[in-house]
Amino acid sequence: MAPSAKLRIIFGEDDVRKLLLPAGIPSTLQDLNDVLRGTFDITGPFTVMYQDMDFDDESGPSYRSKPWPFKFEIPDFSYDIDLALEAGKQAYENHGTLLNNPSVTSSILEKLAETIFGCTAYPTGVQILAVAEALVEKYPCLKEPGSFNGLYGWQQRIKYKMGNYRAKLRGRQLAIPELEVNTLKRRCSSEEGSLKGFKRAKKAEVNYLPPLPFGETEETLEKERLDLLKEIKKKNNERAINEKMEKSFAMRRTEVVKDCPAIQDLLERWPSLFCENQIKEEFKRITTIHLERMFLSRLDGYTTKLLEIFRRKGGTAGTKIKPMLDSLNEFSAPVFPPWGPSTLGVVLVYQHGCRPMDSSSLGGWRALHLCVEPLVCPGQGGHCVGTPCGRGR
Repeated sequence: MAPSAKLRIIFGEDDVRKLLLPAGIPSTLQDLNDVLRGTFDITGPFTVMYQDMDFDDESGPSYRSKPWPFKFEIPDFSYDIDLALEAGKQAYENHGTLLNNPSVTSSILEKLAETIFGCTAYPTGVQILAVAEALVEKYPCLKEPGSFNGLYGWQQRIKYKMGNYRAKLRGRQLAIPELEVNTLKRRCSSEEGSLKGFKRAKKAEVNYLPPLPFGETEETLEKERLDLLKEIKKKNNERAINEKMEKSFAMRRTEVVKDCPAIQDLLERWPSLFCENQIKEEFKRITTIHLERMFLSRLDGYTTKLLEIFRRKGGTAGTKIKPMLDSLNEFSAPVFPPWGPSTLGVVLVYQHGCRPMDSSSLGGWRALHLCVEPLVCPGQGGHCVGTPCGRGR
């Protein structure tokens, strides 16, 4: 008997459900189609497609699309600098000699500053330390002599280099709002003379103050905002609203960061920002993180402990919760094989005649993310059951 399986079904970005299969994954694609049709009342024709998460391409706008990396990757340097670093690395391994070449150091700092600015204009001390650690780990010959960990000198160099790099960009008169907002002309001084009002990204903010889209001005984006006020009054118009909200993101962030408007003023100018869908989209634009997806994935790790707390609950609340908990006990826990649970992939279901990537229409495609626990195999040495793609009938 095949072990039971749990499937995470995504009908849309805002509609995620769970499908429990006590008998395991169906042996044929047609049986899987029948289960999907019967469980979720899908009446019309649909198509099931396989999507490999390793090749999931999500194109984004021109501003930053990735947060600060978990492990900073040292970029590739120019050919001559690479030769000098490899020679220094070999000399360090053979004789313990450190590389001390001012021209190499200058080139390294320039490339590091460019790479860091692609993630954040104002790196924190922790982020600068991570860059220094990655650099010395890759090229031990760059360790700082006299420092207890060989990093202190590089931390200071990177810190001051970032300041010089920002000054160079401002000197070129480039339109970089997150730098312009902190110029002396825009910052106010307190009575004691210390500068206040310094604005920069905090915590997980990646796109704190992005530039205007290429070819757009404040006047054209203001027209988009006025059109947005009309679009929000229409029904089933989420796609048009999302496109205009995406386009006007930079203008909206400028208002929020520079003007700090009251909630009521923000509601009057951007009413769609207070819709549930746009709250999640705006969070993703700022942090590049899917709010609901991240919350649910983290919540799964606490499910077992939460259920234990709910079962110990007494009083009226415990009485109401008990029937729901009892229904969960009807399904026995899956027995994992020696190789453990695994993820099957993603299945996209969409009606015939609809574009697969058009997720804004309620009658359009439906995505099913199948997280299978465990992978169904006829035997320990056999091939997996199922096919990567097919069509529903």
